[in-house]
Amino acid sequence: MSERDSNENIRSPALPPLEAWKRPDKWINVRTGKAKPFRSKFVLPTDDRGFLNPDQVVDYVDDMLFWKDYDWPFSRNDPQTAPDDHHFYHTEADYSLSRNNGNPIPSLFRELPTVVGRMPRQFHNAIHDFTAKPEMPDMDAMEEYYNSYHLAHQAFKNLIVSATMTTQASRMFTEHQLAVSNRDDVLLIDADDIVAQEMMKDFFSKHFAEYSRSVDLVMSLPQRSLIVPDSEKLHQYKPHVVIKKVGKYMLQKSINYTPILRAA
Repeated sequence: MSERDSNENIRSPALPPLEAWKRPDKWINVRTGKAKPFRSKFVLPTDDRGFLNPDQVVDYVDDMLFWKDYDWPFSRNDPQTAPDDHHFYHTEADYSLSRNNGNPIPSLFRELPTVVGRMPRQFHNAIHDFTAKPEMPDMDAMEEYYNSYHLAHQAFKNLIVSATMTTQASRMFTEHQLAVSNRDDVLLIDADDIVAQEMMKDFFSKHFAEYSRSVDLVMSLPQRSLIVPDSEKLHQYKPHVVIKKVGKYMLQKSINYTPILRAA
């Protein structure tokens, strides 16, 4: 049944149309498009710390309710479909200062980019309509996660700086080598050229050593506190590639799920 039917004027746009659902009659009122009341909500799995895995939440909801080839529409000018942010830990009031004896950790934890997902609004609504509100993790666990995130974030900032300087040093050293090798008197390098060459070597070695230490620090952090996927492979990439990979995630304020919810 198409969205364009005799009920078009009364069907709610909050959830996706009938063709998106595997079993629309099980989950929604097919006439109104609204979630059926008085149904059990999915309890989302958590790890040993009581934390959700946002990727698993999105995969779970998508697999349980919707066809994989459904191409979630969105228009930035349409509030019903425009992507927005879903806080995987809700509600905001539960994590507020007033509900936690003035402790800011719950609110700070809830706003971390690693536990906020950007997605089409209709999918966002489906998570709220069909999954149970997650239990708040233990205060100590949230504080440890928050501190680990900022340790990782600082390590990534250091990594970007050192990778940038290493790339610059490498380029300067290479350009100097080319300039020397292209001279007519290449076999008679004067003292000034030798000094300059040694300075370039020292400049590169200093920044490459700092870059290597930054990579080692990132790789030593607990894997589940990291922002960048496959961070254990950073040593395999050239510094400019590391900058691109790390910078991409550092600039995000949430995990962007919109692309993976578009049909391949």
